[in-house]
Amino acid sequence: MHLYSSNFLFCTDDDESAFIILMSWFNLFNSKKVTKFIFLNRAQPTAKLLFVPENILKWWRLETLYLCQIRCKDPSGSIDFHLPTLAELGSVNCEFHHDTLMKMVAQCPKLERLSLAFLEFSTKIHFESNSLKRMVLWNYSARDSVRIVAPKLCRLILHNVGTSEPQPHDEHPDPGDHRTMVLSMNSEIDMDLEVLGYIDLNSHVPLLSEGQSCKSVRTLGVQLGFGHDNEFHTMRRLLKYFPSVENLYIQL
Repeated sequence: MHLYSSNFLFCTDDDESAFIILMSWFNLFNSKKVTKFIFLNRAQPTAKLLFVPENILKWWRLETLYLCQIRCKDPSGSIDFHLPTLAELGSVNCEFHHDTLMKMVAQCPKLERLSLAFLEFSTKIHFESNSLKRMVLWNYSARDSVRIVAPKLCRLILHNVGTSEPQPHDEHPDPGDHRTMVLSMNSEIDMDLEVLGYIDLNSHVPLLSEGQSCKSVRTLGVQLGFGHDNEFHTMRRLLKYFPSVENLYIQL
């Protein structure tokens, strides 16, 4: 069974009442063996984030889960979940504790597709998965580095990731600055990455291992302005690091 819901709780604005009602509905959906669930809490940017009960993270038959503008009552990151069949997870403008999100990625054994949009964390994030194949970070802000360890990852798409204010003249940008993001690339990890983009040559800080290369990438996307020397030098290093690139996309 597939289930798509939008403006599910338009009838009440009370957080506690909504929480209790949702818990009953989620238990019902789980008993009916729902495998795909898309939950939108009013698809407007100004909508109030809705508390959802954690039993949504215990649907053992769930294969696809997309959540929009919700938050979990999980201040410590100790939420318990059980999603053994989850293959696709998406989150848009949701509030999760960073530990919960990292554990979900690491402990869902069949997770292959991950999409995160309009998220902001003030700490270092480490995504690790032995099953993840496709990942999208869209309007994602990190005040520290983001590390992705996924040996089967073949597609990584970045859009407006940590790029609120580029610093084109700063040769050594602070990785903790809200305006920059550290991209750690190490070919010692056996990755199957074929598609990577867009790397913002003004705001991202690619850490490329000297003397090494990543030969699996065939499609590369970069964002630049053709106006600064550091872009030119970084671009040369990128093309040297990815010697097998066949398709190059440039976003101005």
